[in-house]
Amino acid sequence: MASASIELPASIETSSNLMELATKSKDMPSFSEESLVSDVPNEGTFVLAKFSSTRGKKTYKYVCRVQEVSDTKIVVTGLKSYKRKNTFRIIEDDISIIDFDDVVVVTYLPQPENLDAELFKFPYNIDVYEV
Repeated sequence: MASASIELPASIETSSNLMELATKSKDMPSFSEESLVSDVPNEGTFVLAKFSSTRGKKTYKYVCRVQEVSDTKIVVTGLKSYKRKNTFRIIEDDISIIDFDDVVVVTYLPQPENLDAELFKFPYNIDVYEV
């Protein structure tokens, strides 16, 4: 899938302003690796993380919710897409410890709408590669 580029106003300088623009834009393209870069994620934020297959031949991308951050590792809970590319369900007991390098791009995905205790809807599609 080709990623679209967005023409940003010159007044946009910080990643938080960029995220605000992204979440309010009606013509927002799907999230991709080239999108909005930010700092180290905080607990409770969502990131796009990569995981290698057992044999290391494939790399999968999952939406994850950050549970804990240390100096070198991030504890995340995995989510799986649910019917649409912008709706994800928490996978119970799917907790992983990942390196900062495993985050596809250190970015905060926008805070999704909480549809129920385990179901989240993002304001735009997120490109994932799931098993």
